[in-house]
Amino acid sequence: NSMEENTSYPLIIYTSEDGDNSIKIDELVNISLEQDIFLHDIELDYYHDFKKGHFEFFLNAGYYDNRFEIVFHNPNASLSTDDVNLNEDKLDVRYANNIDKLVLINPHGLQVNDIQLFNILGQHVLSIEDIKSDNLSQYNVGNLNPGTYIIKLNTVSGSVSKKVLIN
Repeated sequence: NSMEENTSYPLIIYTSEDGDNSIKIDELVNISLEQDIFLHDIELDYYHDFKKGHFEFFLNAGYYDNRFEIVFHNPNASLSTDDVNLNEDKLDVRYANNIDKLVLINPHGLQVNDIQLFNILGQHVLSIEDIKSDNLSQYNVGNLNPGTYIIKLNTVSGSVSKKVLIN
């Protein structure tokens, strides 16, 4: 019994204080173990595959009724350029233009030493030093001019870079 690709279930979260949160699936009833199930963070347009484990993230205190949903298809999985994993550890970074933040996707909790941001001319624009090891973390980058930037992640096993467009 497979779920339709366009089926989604809203997930409402209320938290009374700022902090780390975790979502996991304890049990599936009337759903095949082969069925893909994702948590979609609508604000960041990030899809977490529950087959790879629980989802950990930070939220400020508040009521979130339009941010998360459970879905059965990841439309980004078929994209090849913008959503390419930077290395075998599935580490990825992107800029969320809708909230003006840098988003680090780190499903294995790898140690990232710092994040460097450069403009297209190679000029250093920003350093972020206090990097969380959450599955998903966000970082303010200030008011950047629209354009192409290079994001460099320095990890314990080397560094990786990715080009992003900031609108």
